[in-house]
Amino acid sequence: MASLTHVCMWQNNGWKNITADEAARLHPGGGVSAHSGLFMCELCGQYVLLTDGNYQRRHFRHSSAEKSKDCPERTTAAYVPMVYGISDHELPLRIKNVTKDYFEFEMGFIPVPDNLFSRNNKIIVESTDYGRNSYIYSSERLNVDGVTYLSVGDKPSAGFKIRVEGGKEDIYKFWPKYNSGITSSGTVFDAKTGQKMVTDADVVVGIKYYILSRSRISGYYGSHVSVNEISNKRISWETWRVYEVVANDYSEQSARFFLEYHCRLTESPIAIQPVWPIYVEDKYVVKHNQDNLYMHIKGNATNTLVFPEAYKQRFNNSGEIVLKIACNSRQQLVSAGRTKALNYAYFWKDNLNHINQEPVIDITDLNGIPVLQEDNNTLPDKGKIYIRAQYDGFIEISINNKVTEKRRISSNKTIELDNITWGMTFSIYVGLDLIKIVKFVRDERNDNLEENELLKKLNSFSSRNIKISHIAGGLANRLTKYPLIRKWLYQKIREGYIDEKAYKYLIREVTKQMK
Repeated sequence: MASLTHVCMWQNNGWKNITADEAARLHPGGGVSAHSGLFMCELCGQYVLLTDGNYQRRHFRHSSAEKSKDCPERTTAAYVPMVYGISDHELPLRIKNVTKDYFEFEMGFIPVPDNLFSRNNKIIVESTDYGRNSYIYSSERLNVDGVTYLSVGDKPSAGFKIRVEGGKEDIYKFWPKYNSGITSSGTVFDAKTGQKMVTDADVVVGIKYYILSRSRISGYYGSHVSVNEISNKRISWETWRVYEVVANDYSEQSARFFLEYHCRLTESPIAIQPVWPIYVEDKYVVKHNQDNLYMHIKGNATNTLVFPEAYKQRFNNSGEIVLKIACNSRQQLVSAGRTKALNYAYFWKDNLNHINQEPVIDITDLNGIPVLQEDNNTLPDKGKIYIRAQYDGFIEISINNKVTEKRRISSNKTIELDNITWGMTFSIYVGLDLIKIVKFVRDERNDNLEENELLKKLNSFSSRNIKISHIAGGLANRLTKYPLIRKWLYQKIREGYIDEKAYKYLIREVTKQMK
């Protein structure tokens, strides 16, 4: 019987490929059970057994007790190379707005050629669980220069069906008709970006990840992996939990933890780094203007594919891979992975006579005057500003560098922010990208000039004198940023009298500045 050929063993701080003959020499005394956890199938991430050789030559085999029977080598001859196709490239799925009892999901749609769409096309995404909800969007929502994230609800779904009403069939070369979703036993997300990690994805030590699961995660792995439950959400009769997890060391225990969730702990995650020519880059789209591309493929990638097929030349240097790819098509998909696509990018041949544009964000005051600067030394009229963003996102509101509130922004809808005072900062995000910051901060130099003008004004009044009591000392104590006016007021308190108009002006103007 043919042996499984995609088997790994943890050796020297890493998963290393091993043959059945090599394993037999390490364990000459008989068979090795899958429960031992010594040998892993790198295609499905499950432990496999090594036979004892009593009836056949010793070989690796899947256990009949495995949770999943979907391993490719169960249905394909073991000697056939495992190569994925263009339809195996998933659209990015991310979790966002995670709170103690809430989370939701968005799917990212990469740009496609304009000739595949018409103005009236509709994008329909249908979830496969919890009532099979449909999410319908106009093609006009798509950003032609980058990934467009669209909501797919707040309920985990095992998968999503994608279709374009009235679209051309070639559109499915860029978007799959089916996108995998959330696995109830546990799905891993990058905590910083919220992006879902595909099966067999690389994870690294010290980086925060989320695991969304219906099952509780135990602390069995001790100090090797930090696990903290941060969200608990009831959906129908089921409870879904979000855990924040971090591998604290590059150990076998940490590796086994992530292997339970079909992720591979590594020191060298797979990445595609363009080297030449000059390019403009978004997350999944790289624009260039040359006939050949050179790129550095990092990490343990056993497959590097190009769609459509093109001439590629591979240069190896001490385990490092550099590819030269002939750009025969305007859009070229370059993908790196093992048995699945783990990292990919679309390379578009295009003119680079433009700069990659940031999303448009309009900020105005009550009178429609644009607020253009990051640092503003005057407060807006009536303490109000208005923000309108090109795409969905959120505003993070801080007071004296402490985050106090987050507000969602819907694309092309205006949001009003009021009660604006000194020390407030508004950080405006589109998706998860910080696009603009607006601060309202006092200018100390202007304060000094302002104080001199106020002092001149106070001394210019010549109305009747009124008695002033020591109660006014409370006002003087608040004038820490106005030492000259404070000294002037203390002098008036000692004298017992103050000009009536000067006193009223002081209360009105200075206390207004203290708000």
